[in-house]
Formats: sequence, structure tokens, C-alpha cells
Amino acid sequence: MAVTDGSGDACGRADRQRQGMMSDEHEGTRLAREWREAHEALLELAAKLPETRAYRNTERAGWTLKHELAHVASLDEELRHFVESARTGWMDHHTPGLRRIRGEAMHAAQEMRLARLRDHLAAAGEATAAAIEDAGEALGGSVRLAESEGESIAELVRGHLERARESVALFQKHLG
Repeated sequence: MAVTDGSGDACGRADRQRQGMMSDEHEGTRLAREWREAHEALLELAAKLPETRAYRNTERAGWTLKHELAHVASLDEELRHFVESARTGWMDHHTPGLRRIRGEAMHAAQEMRLARLRDHLAAAGEATAAAIEDAGEALGGSVRLAESEGESIAELVRGHLERARESVALFQKHLG
């Protein structure tokens, strides 16, 4: 006979909920660690990049190595926005607002000299990793992008993480 909590549900329900939260917390810790690792790898490569080579073209039409760094800065900004939105319960995002967030972050990063941009990426990457780590169960929240039902915040983090890793690979190719 199962022990209940008075509402008819087995007391194990609270344990399962705690395990789910712990799972989200562990996922947040893992994703934050991976975000830090991707940033550290990129910053290590970017440290070898002289300012004059930052404007070297990449395979992406019209993009330079500095554009790649600016794009990673925009990924940081966008992820912090999603995580904070999830924590406050705002899960409906519209494309114009997201483009503005991304565009402003990229533009600001593009205006920076390379040394300042590296410092900015280090600080932004750590702030993003901390936000991911602190998100807890909000990582499982579903986000709507434009009019499509979306993915969880954790899935968005994984997608942005993949894009950051692509930037690391591109830098390895150009500097290696």
C-alpha cells in the first residue's frame, strides 16, 4: 500500500519533483560549464589574433573574424535575455525584438578594439554562464519564438552553444 500525502498522490511525487529540479540544476551546471569552455577556447584563440588579422574574411559571405567574435557577444546577450525572461515568466518573444537585441549587441562589439572586445567577451561569457547555472527549473520552460511553439530554454542554450563552438572551429581553421 502506497503512503499518500493526503491528496491521494503518493509521497514519492515530491521526491520526483525534487529530482526533476535537481536534474534541471545539474543540466544548468553542465550547460554553464560547456558555455565557459567554449568561451575560454575562443578567447585563447582570439588572444593570438592581432588587430590587423581580425578583419580577415571567413567562409561566411561578408563576415570577418571580428564579426564572429561580435556574433558570440550577441549570443551571450540573447541567452541572458531568454534566461531572465524565463525566470520572470515571460516566454513569448517576437522576431523584431530579438533582432534588436542581437543587432545592438553585435554593433557594440564591432565598435570595440580587439583587446576590449576580448575583455567584453570574457565578462559576458561568465555572466551568461552564471545566468544559465542559476536558471534551475526555468531551463525546462518552453519559449515561443515569433508565432511558432518553441523549444525549452535548455534547447536554446544548446543551439547557441553549438554556434559558439562553430566560431571556435572557424578560429582554429584560420589561426591553426
